[in-house]
Amino acid sequence: MRAGLLAAAAAVAAATRASGPAPFVGGYAMLNGPTGIAKIQALAAHAPLLPITRLWIGFVSPTMVYVPGSNTLAYTGLNMSAAADGGFAALQSAVTTIVASGVDVLVSLGGWDGSCFPLLYERNSVAGFGTGTPNYFKVDEYCGGDPTQGSPANEFCYVCEPPAENETMNAFAIFPEPAWSATWQQAVAYVTAGSGAAQAPVWDPTLLPGRSWTDPNTSVTVIVPGSSLPQVRAPCGRASEGVGMPGTPVFPRCVCRR
Repeated sequence: MRAGLLAAAAAVAAATRASGPAPFVGGYAMLNGPTGIAKIQALAAHAPLLPITRLWIGFVSPTMVYVPGSNTLAYTGLNMSAAADGGFAALQSAVTTIVASGVDVLVSLGGWDGSCFPLLYERNSVAGFGTGTPNYFKVDEYCGGDPTQGSPANEFCYVCEPPAENETMNAFAIFPEPAWSATWQQAVAYVTAGSGAAQAPVWDPTLLPGRSWTDPNTSVTVIVPGSSLPQVRAPCGRASEGVGMPGTPVFPRCVCRR
C-alpha cells in the first residue's frame, strides 16, 4: 500500500462562491495495516496542532460490511488491528478527540488497491495500447514481455503492486454494481442521462466481487477482486441467517433484499 501518515495535506479550496461550502484544508491518513492505530493515535495526541480542518480516513474497502451496533472493523478492509473489534474502540476514541479539536473526520473508500482489477488493468490499460505505455515495463519484467503470461500467481504481471509489497490477489477490490439497489439504479440513470458521451456508459452487474467471472474479451476466468460479503442476504423474517460464499460469516442483522 502507498505509505504516508498525511498525504495530500494542504489541499486548500482556492475559491468558493458565497453560497457554496466554506473553504477547508484537508488531508488523508493512510491507516491500512498494523501501524494504522499508532498513526491515528499520534494525530489525536496532537489534534489541536493539526494544520487541517478536514481529515479523511483511508482506505476502507469498497466491499466493506459494517453492521450497525456491531462495533467492529473486522470486515472493513482496514486490517489495522488483531484485536477482536478490529481496532474499533481505539479508532473511535482517537476520532472523538480529533473531532473535538474542530477537525471534520470522514471515511474514504477505495484507494489504489481498492479500485484495481489486476486482469483488466493489465490487459486493457498497461498492455492495451501496445508496448509503449508507461507501465509496460512490468509486463517485460514479470511476464517476459507477454501479457498473456499474466495470472493470479503473478498478480497479472504485478501491474497493481510490485512483488516487494508482499500482497496477494486478496488485497485488491473494485467498486461493486449493486443492481438490487434502488439507489444504485437512480445513480445509473443519472450518470447515463448526463454523460453526454457519444457512447453511453456500459454497466456490468455480473462483476460481483468475490465471485468467479469470465472476461468476454480474453476468456480468462478469475475471482473478481473484493469481498462477497455485501452480497450476503437474509431471507425475510429470518434475520439471523445469511447466504453468501462458503465460509463467509453470518451477520446478526442482514438486509432483506427482494
